[in-house]
Amino acid sequence: MAIQGAIPLGQDLVFPHGAFVVGEVEAVQDFDRKQAGEVDIQSRD
Repeated sequence: MAIQGAIPLGQDLVFPHGAFVVGEVEAVQDFDRKQAGEVDIQSRD
């Protein structure tokens, strides 16, 4: 029997003590754009 759809989970169940950033946050670079020589190499969704 397969699950049809998403499983409802609250963030408090996944991270009961909260979620924190431990290191520096930086933009992800798109390798293909960088190799093509584009100016804006930030990865997009």
